[in-house]
Amino acid sequence: MADKVSDLKPETKEQAEHRKSIMEHELSLFLFNLLDSAFFIYSFNKQLNSTLKLVNLLNTIIVYLDTDYLERSKDKKDKEKKKYQTFIKHKRFTDDVRANVFKKIQDEINLAFLCVRYSEDTQLETLTSLSSCVV
Repeated sequence: MADKVSDLKPETKEQAEHRKSIMEHELSLFLFNLLDSAFFIYSFNKQLNSTLKLVNLLNTIIVYLDTDYLERSKDKKDKEKKKYQTFIKHKRFTDDVRANVFKKIQDEINLAFLCVRYSEDTQLETLTSLSSCVV
């Protein structure tokens, strides 16, 4: 069985790329729905506790989208010298998917700011926490 994508037959490689793009699209739709739900819930309870939970969720999504998969090289020399192992980076998502999700986050945060009525009683911690997450 083939260990790497480069060892696959062209038709198998094409099927794998197609399946990857479908799964990537489904995951991006899931993230969009998750963001819609989170900001909908946040719009009814704009307190510091719910703001921190929303910021934690946004941080998790941003870190997940920004990290790459790492694959250890299969060289025999590297296995002998474990501290000098090399890693091969693979992008987790295409730039389009990442840009669309980041745009959705930015739009939702901007909408949350537009809907906040400022008064002397407004909790500045809530606004500051949310603004720290703007991409």
